[in-house]
Amino acid sequence: MKLAKLLRIVHCYLGLIAFLLTLISVPIFFLEAHMPLPSIDALNMLSLSLINLLVGSLFSLPLSQRLWWLQLLGSILLLISLLASMITALTDSSLFQSLHIIWLMLFGVVFSACAHWHNFRLHANIVWNTAARETGTVKWFNVSKGFGFISRARGDDVFVHFKAIRGQGHRTLTEGQQVEFLVTARDKGLQAEDVVSTPPDMFHLEYDEDTPPPPQSNND
Repeated sequence: MKLAKLLRIVHCYLGLIAFLLTLISVPIFFLEAHMPLPSIDALNMLSLSLINLLVGSLFSLPLSQRLWWLQLLGSILLLISLLASMITALTDSSLFQSLHIIWLMLFGVVFSACAHWHNFRLHANIVWNTAARETGTVKWFNVSKGFGFISRARGDDVFVHFKAIRGQGHRTLTEGQQVEFLVTARDKGLQAEDVVSTPPDMFHLEYDEDTPPPPQSNND
């Protein structure tokens, strides 16, 4: 989605610029006894710069259409609050009150966190250990509805949703496809997560009697 890429770039670049401006204008890490403490506006700009950098990295995660609009609202609020804090901290302008900026920041963080709550739970429940991954065969997959079942190597079936397929854009599976996945226990039972297609074994080739074997290199 072009808008997601644009917002990701804006969040990252604007957050980085605000972070560097904060370090230049307020030497937080080199405070001396005679120097005044940083103002609340400078701290707001520093906090919002880091939050925007974090939110920019979240745009690479897949979201449903409904959660995407929630993320968009949170993104707009965070960008407005960051711009307001930069104007207030760098120009000593009274156009924006610090309390209003804080409220915008809080609402933006809450909306963004709610939009990615599913991804947070997913990454918290899955132990990313290659030894825990399983292999199986796609039993059937309904492309229009976006779900199906995978037959595990041990014999039973596990539910799979298209959101669990690794990749971007249109994600689907085909019947008989060999896949590798993780199994997590959800409210409605076991479900496959982080599904990837298993590449064909290129080291087990079968040759007919009339087909000569591949040439071998002689390094002697």
